[in-house]
Amino acid sequence: MRDGTLLARSPAAEEAIGKSYAAVEPVSTYLSRSAQGIIWGTSPVDHTTRVAAYRALGTAPALVLVALSQQTVFQPWREHATVVFITAAILLGLVGALIVLVQRSRRREQAEQIRLSRVQRLEGLGRIAGGIAHDLGNTIRIMQSTFLLLRPSLAEQPDTLSLVNEADQALRSAKAMIERLLAFARRQELRPEVTVIDGRIAGFAPILRQAAGPRIALDLKLAGRDTAALLDPVQLEATLLNLVLNARDAMPDGGTITVATEVIDPPPDTNGAGHLSGTDSDRWVEIMVTDSGIGMPPAVLERAFDPFFTTKGQGNGLGLSQVLGFVQQSAGDVQLDSEEGRGTAVRLMFPAASQEGRTDGQTGRKAAEDPANGP
Repeated sequence: MRDGTLLARSPAAEEAIGKSYAAVEPVSTYLSRSAQGIIWGTSPVDHTTRVAAYRALGTAPALVLVALSQQTVFQPWREHATVVFITAAILLGLVGALIVLVQRSRRREQAEQIRLSRVQRLEGLGRIAGGIAHDLGNTIRIMQSTFLLLRPSLAEQPDTLSLVNEADQALRSAKAMIERLLAFARRQELRPEVTVIDGRIAGFAPILRQAAGPRIALDLKLAGRDTAALLDPVQLEATLLNLVLNARDAMPDGGTITVATEVIDPPPDTNGAGHLSGTDSDRWVEIMVTDSGIGMPPAVLERAFDPFFTTKGQGNGLGLSQVLGFVQQSAGDVQLDSEEGRGTAVRLMFPAASQEGRTDGQTGRKAAEDPANGP
């Protein structure tokens, strides 16, 4: 009724029928202002918050009120908001993933551009170094031949003969430097053999330990597998010796040099190119030489493979360039990682090879020639 008396209710509430709710909205205030409207309020019967629409009947002193609970009213909005939130989260996730992929792509592109620029620079230096080394080599051979012809005529002039011998020794040193230049230019004559990497390193370990010196520990972490690669074993030993000497110089206060091997998948930037016949493009063998030394700043790291570049104040700066030339001439790849104050890691990677006619790593002889195999 308009006076607030409850005549009927659904759902049923028998205890509330006949009671007066004149002090409750909309009867107390809103009904006097308007015969119909919508209000928010708490039910005096079950104390549930609802939104209610009311209307006073014009032909009778009655008031009709229809209410929906707050939960019922907000349910469609919540469902819509949930869908919108999930959709927005998915979109944000996709956008974030796209941003990450774009950034990675840009970093890879920048790294590839830097690598390409380095390769082009080194190729140019290699051509120049190869040309110079070839011309100087011819000159040195002529001079050595001249000294060879002069020696018999100087047999009775020991002082002059001594000078000739000293000059010849200097030419031998120059010839060794030229050979390093040719290695960098990838024009050095190699004698590749199927070589078991772990065996070769284990056999050469005493010399590497002696080169490292008494204050530096040499830690071998060989994979223990009979994996072989087609390369020049003598040049491999020279390369390892170069890297150990570089690592030693980077640790004036002592430390540890680690030589580790592992069988890996092909490096992604080789694209199967440059493999020698008899190699396995599906498996590569990796040799990693790591030190705990002073590391290299980015400017030095960028030029580390350049011939004649050195920060030691002594030496000819051909060590790493010789390493690069040997590895690339062996159809392999080399990676140099270094951070100032945190050491340096050099990764040498070669395609694995079948072991027919392999070279024994401990002795440098072919396994077929081992006395244990019989005559």
